[in-house]
Amino acid sequence: MYLRHITLIVVVVVLVLVNIPQSSHAQSENPLSPISSQQTNVCATLVRDAFAQTGTNCGNLDRNSACYGFKTVTPSFIDSDDDALISEPGDRAELTELESLMTSAIKTSTSEYGITVLKPQANIHSSVDAASLVLVGEGQIESDVEPEMEYVPVEPIFVSTSSETEVFKDFNFSETIGSLASGENLFADAASLDGNYLRVLFEGQNGWVKAEDLGSPDISTLPKIDPDNRTPMQEYYLTTASFSRQCRTQTPPPLMVAQTPLEFKQVDMRINEVDVRFEEATTVFRLPSTRVMEVYTLGGVTTLFPDTSNELIIPPGHKARLCLRAAEDLGIEGDKDDKGLDTRCGKPRLLRMTRGDALSLTPLGNLPTNITHRPIPIPVIIIASGIGGVIQQIIFSDPTLLAIARRLCQEGKIPASVCRYLGLLP
Repeated sequence: MYLRHITLIVVVVVLVLVNIPQSSHAQSENPLSPISSQQTNVCATLVRDAFAQTGTNCGNLDRNSACYGFKTVTPSFIDSDDDALISEPGDRAELTELESLMTSAIKTSTSEYGITVLKPQANIHSSVDAASLVLVGEGQIESDVEPEMEYVPVEPIFVSTSSETEVFKDFNFSETIGSLASGENLFADAASLDGNYLRVLFEGQNGWVKAEDLGSPDISTLPKIDPDNRTPMQEYYLTTASFSRQCRTQTPPPLMVAQTPLEFKQVDMRINEVDVRFEEATTVFRLPSTRVMEVYTLGGVTTLFPDTSNELIIPPGHKARLCLRAAEDLGIEGDKDDKGLDTRCGKPRLLRMTRGDALSLTPLGNLPTNITHRPIPIPVIIIASGIGGVIQQIIFSDPTLLAIARRLCQEGKIPASVCRYLGLLP
């Protein structure tokens, strides 16, 4: 008789991907036909082979480069004479030469599943490896860095402090982030326009030190930069199809995975006019409809509009949706296919990833680690039901994925309810 007081916990473990809900409009235009086990096997095999071949074709890609991972990838070059540089899997080109890269939809009849890999340096110090971007399925990435504002990172030079000196945070050269004793060894990879300050790697971030405190080294090989300069593909427009017309329930939706190195604290990019900061992050971007961009954090922390009143921190297992304007000519390619941020929707809200979200991203765990920095972590989301309603729980296989979020929870920068859901607060 006491059974009515016992909470029933139902744990649903799903070993295959489930269908991703779409709008009724999309469903009516693209009705789903029954999927045979043979078709499921064909789709799964194609995705597995495409990921493996991309690892073979694009492994250990140089910084500031892009690679044709799996067919079909269509590049657009600044100089049309360079079009032959990327024409078949394994071909590589420098980002300075590219306007955009377009990837094809999955198509089993021709064994197509467009994948391209990019390694933009962004604001990462040159002594640290670049970020990794992997565009999977039907989509396009187009640079928004004008050539006159672009600088190309170079190999850093070795410098040593000749006296005790302060390390400044940014180009204002007023706020300090630390100090260095005489005789400290550093790497410098850029100089201020007047050459009076050098950018060095300091405790996992960029810092600026007076050149005179470094013994006035030879800086002739270093680029001279100001706050408006950007590295190749540090700013870009992303477009993806809403879903895959084939293998819709057996493959991830078209998307881009961004992963940043653990050795650099804060990586800054601008995506579809949205300033994005990555901290030890694995982040997924996709356009589930023509005027919406979703941002998922799988590990580390992703921050939208950092250092502004609209700042939104996305911890692991969460996502945000942003509204986009209709397509315009905004990037450097010259086509009306770029969708910028629509501010009329207001500040985006923080949302939990659903079980369907996690399941749809599960195949990304098979991306080779020689095209990323580390395995792509997919959280396990469990739906428990009982007296009081449905309870959603989340499990991460690696607790270090929550390290940044744990610190931000302790600092009160993430809502307490979110921290409790992640198990970071009692």
